[in-house]
Order: sequence, then C-alpha cells, then structure tokens
Amino acid sequence: MLATPITIHFVKILAATCDDRSSAVILAAVHLRWPDSGQVIVWPSVDGDTRIDPAGFDLGIVDGGLKYAATQVVARIRESSNLPLLFVADPQGDQMDTAWALQFENVDYLFKPLELAPLISRIETLTESRDAFPDLLTSTQIIQKLKESN
Repeated sequence: MLATPITIHFVKILAATCDDRSSAVILAAVHLRWPDSGQVIVWPSVDGDTRIDPAGFDLGIVDGGLKYAATQVVARIRESSNLPLLFVADPQGDQMDTAWALQFENVDYLFKPLELAPLISRIETLTESRDAFPDLLTSTQIIQKLKESN
C-alpha cells in the first residue's frame, strides 16, 4: 500500500533587520508556528546597492530602524513583486517611513518591541496560512502552551 504524501506549507520569510532582538523574535515565531516547515533569511545589513530578489519568499519583514535602507528595501521589492510586507516601526521614531511604506499594497506594520503573539498573527494573516493550514497551532494556542510551560 502506498503512503499518501503530506503537503506541508513551507513558510519562507526574508527579514531585513540589524536588530538582534527583532531577529530573535522573528526566528522564534516562525519556529513555534511552523516548526517543521519554516525558514527565515535575515539580512543584517542592507544599503542602496543591495540587490533584492523576492522570488520564493512568502513574506518580507522590513525593520524601519534601518532608516533610509528600509525604504530602499521596500522600493526594490515593489519594483518586481507584490510580496506581502510587514514593516516594523519604532514607536519613538519618525513615523514618516512607516506612512510611506503603508502607501503600497499588501503592507502591514507592527511597532517594536516585537512580541510573539502579534507577530505570529500578522505573519499568518499576511501569508494567509491561518485558514489554509488549520492543523497547525494558532498563535493563541502557542502562547497558551508557553504560559503552561512556565
């Protein structure tokens, strides 16, 4: 008897951030929500000459703390793709970059510091994986398990 193949959605995220804490939270969120099928590629330094190929990614996360480079990342991605983007903004910083990024289609934002539950929810929403893969734990279930283990 042949086994039925199981299709697992592979979530692949491109994260442009130089913030170690944000990187750690992004990695933890993907590992908790998609333990066997998630991948995060972190770009710690980006400048105006960096070539960005969004092909193959499900989501881009751009840290507004990169200042001018953050807007360049968004612009470069939008030149060739409508990849969903999550813009991470500093609530104490200048919100003009956030407002600029939000003018594009398929962009959402979160404020720093990143927290697991809101980040997982936004990733689910932007990648539309919440409904497509109901057998995976939801962000609420993950947070509940974390609370129970402490």
